[in-house]
This record gives sequence, structure tokens and C-alpha cells, in this order.
Amino acid sequence: MFGSIFRLNFVDQDENKKWIIKMSLCGEDEHDLKEVLADMKKQNGTGETSLWALGKLLWMMGKLDLAEHYYSRLLQEIPSNDPSRRSLYADLSQIASQQGDYDKSVWWRQKSLEMKEQATTSNSLKSDISHDCIQIADNDLKLHEEIGSGAFGTVYRATWISRRYTVAVKKLHLTHLTDTAEKEFFKELSLMHSIRCPYIINFYAACTETGKYALVMEYMSLGSLYKILHEDNLDLSWSERLSIAFQAASGINYLHQLPEPVLHRDIKSLNFLIERAYEGYTVKVCGFGLARTRNETTCQTTSNPKLVCKLQWTAPEILCMKKHTHKSDVYSLGIVYWELAADEIPYAGHQDAVICQFVLHGDRLEIPKTTPSRFSSLIKKCWAHDPNDRPNCPQLIEIIEECITKQSNFVFVGLL
Repeated sequence: MFGSIFRLNFVDQDENKKWIIKMSLCGEDEHDLKEVLADMKKQNGTGETSLWALGKLLWMMGKLDLAEHYYSRLLQEIPSNDPSRRSLYADLSQIASQQGDYDKSVWWRQKSLEMKEQATTSNSLKSDISHDCIQIADNDLKLHEEIGSGAFGTVYRATWISRRYTVAVKKLHLTHLTDTAEKEFFKELSLMHSIRCPYIINFYAACTETGKYALVMEYMSLGSLYKILHEDNLDLSWSERLSIAFQAASGINYLHQLPEPVLHRDIKSLNFLIERAYEGYTVKVCGFGLARTRNETTCQTTSNPKLVCKLQWTAPEILCMKKHTHKSDVYSLGIVYWELAADEIPYAGHQDAVICQFVLHGDRLEIPKTTPSRFSSLIKKCWAHDPNDRPNCPQLIEIIEECITKQSNFVFVGLL
């Protein structure tokens, strides 16, 4: 049974709003899954495909001892310098915390920090990449409906024909790449492909045919956080809101803690993708990467007046043309947290000039009184005018965990 993959047969809620999930086990030789499993093994290795996925599933089911067992087995099978060990250590720290073993939780967290300290910053991009980015042909993708759009590209639900995957495809608004842009493009693709974190969208492949540039990524059926808050108007409990906040901070923290830290630079509710999971929601960060490529190809990108402007999420120091730092990302995350609390679009109906003047003057949006006091305080810290007064992501995570413990009806849901 263990080591096989599951086929999802049925998902529903009963009259008590409990989720009912029916799955069947599928062996490796099942005809229509054979190619998928083979490709997963090619990309991730047999151990990661079975043990990590199984550990996450058991964690989701609340089988913490078994989840810990399979995570530990995976640690024995992967090299000591494998960068994915840091994510495993972080997961084991959370599992131990949920078990009530706080000494062990601290020990695993320390292991994660030690691995970060040991990592070399010189040429780390190349050393962290264990395989080349998969390149696919444009005719291997069948596009369906449009699910998102930005100045740099349009996103579609699509089918990766040869793999029979449902994926998200971002068609880039580029006609060609200069030599410099091409170099940056492949460098950034390699970075995206090397990242493996449960709170970050999986990047599968890229189409690099001239004029048909596209990114092939994991598909999240509910779309963006912006969509579920402002278009679908989903009724979220505070337990669910805090879970979303925790996962969002965890994904950004992973980027910030890489050996060569990655700044997101475009944090907004549109760049957190959502999927139903167990009794809550899975959240994954998207929209990072390709910053240098975007800079090199600015004249080729198009603007769409219907698009949501990113100015609402922009830190005051960026409005003053100062350098973007990890604290600028934290400011933007604070605006996303305000959206979670208010169920409103930030600065809705106001022109850019008015927003800029408001923010630069030190004014901020009004936080609803129904917001838990600890979370309200966190939002205010995130959007402090002085970047030095803002918390970093590890501090954000710690504070949100404290908020979670005060929610007696909270069911912790991460990507497990």
C-alpha cells in the first residue's frame, strides 16, 4: 500500500460540514498513471515521490507519528547536502510542535537554521540545481479558459498533452529575447525549477520557442486569494484566515531564506493561489522570478487597463524610488493580511496619485474592529513606515502561530 499513489474519486461535505474524501490506491503499473509516476520519479527521485508525498498525506490525516516516520526515512535516503532537507527539517519541526514535543520542534528548527548557515553563497544557484529545466513544445499544450492576466503574461488552464496533466500555463507577452534577456531568462527558470516547497507553486516546464514563450506550472482550482475574497466572496472563518496568513508567510519566508535570497517584489492577493485541502485551504506563492527578464524586456510587455494595479500593495520606500528589500515584501504582505481581515480591495475606487499621497503621508487603511487584536497588531507592524520597524518573516510566522493557538476552533491546514 505505502509508496503507491492515490486517485481522488470523490470529495463532498456532509450535513455537519465535515469533508468526505474517497480515494483509491493506484499501483505503479496502472496504465494511465504510468507515465505520470515515471516523470515524477525522473524529476524528484523515487524516494521523494513516495516518502515525502506519503508523509504529507499522513500529516494531513492527523497521523503525526506515521508522518514523522516517513519523513525520517526520506532523510536517510537523500544526500546530506540536498537543499530539500531544509524543507523536511521545517516540516518535522511543525509536526513535533503539533505533537506537543516542543524540545524536538526546536531541535528540528535548529537543524534547518544550521543547514542555511552551512550553505555557500558563491555560485549557489548552480549547485542547488539537480536537474535541467524541462523544455516542451508549444503544440504539447492545449489551452482552455483564461484564468488570469498581467502586464507580463496571460494565464490559462491547460492540458499538458503528453503527460495528461491539468496545468496552468502562463503565456508571456514576449516576441523575442536579446542575448542578455535570454541569459537571465534561463537563469531564472532554473531557479524556479529548483525550488521545492509546499507553500510555493510547482514549476514544471517551459516553452522557449521564439515568440511562444510560456511557463508550465501547477494548477490550483480555486484561483487566487484575490478571487476567493473579492469575486467569489467566500465566507472564511478566522481559523481559515489565519491558516492562509500562516502559509503565505511561510512561502515568502522560504524565498527569503534561500542561500541566495529571493525577493518576491510583487506580493499581492493575486499572487497567492488557493486549493481546497482537508478542512481548509492550501495556499501557494506564485508570481516571483523572471524579475530580471521582465526588466530586460519592458518595452515588449503590454498594459491592460482592466488589470488590478499593484500600487495598493507597494511599500512607501518603493514609491520613493528606494531599494526593494525583504521588509518591502513584508509591507505588501501586511496589505494582503488587511484584505483577509476586511474582505475588501485595498484603496478601492481611489486613483494612484491619491493612494501614493495617503501612504507617503503615513496614513493607513482602517482595520475592522472584528479583527483579532493580535492579528490587527501584526498588520500594523507589517506596514510600519520605517522598514526597520517591520518584522521579518520568521517573526511573522511566530506571531501568527500565537494567534492560531488562541483560536479554540482552529484546524491547522497547511500543504501536507
